[in-house]
Amino acid sequence: MFLASDLAREVLLALTGLRNYDDAAPDYSRAARSRLLRVLADELREAHEQPLHPPEPRDDRLQAIARTLQETPADNATPAELGKAIGASTRTLGRLFRSERHDLL
Repeated sequence: MFLASDLAREVLLALTGLRNYDDAAPDYSRAARSRLLRVLADELREAHEQPLHPPEPRDDRLQAIARTLQETPADNATPAELGKAIGASTRTLGRLFRSERHDLL
């Protein structure tokens, strides 16, 4: 994760904004898009890396799933498969996630 500047944020919004979804919105010329991309690349190159520390789940079952996902991030297990591995149904996992999310807010 990195901390992007306000300029990088605005350039990214300009490049991915309404012009890409609304045919009526005016589009940047090819040269203008190229300049914006160079500005974005320069800004990202200068951005400072920030550590990412998502909150750790409190529930033991969610901790087991978090550990599994950290150890094998490319694993495409479904929530049902993850729940089965720790002895919880998909509905139980949903309730646990909602409960912990609510506690964070």
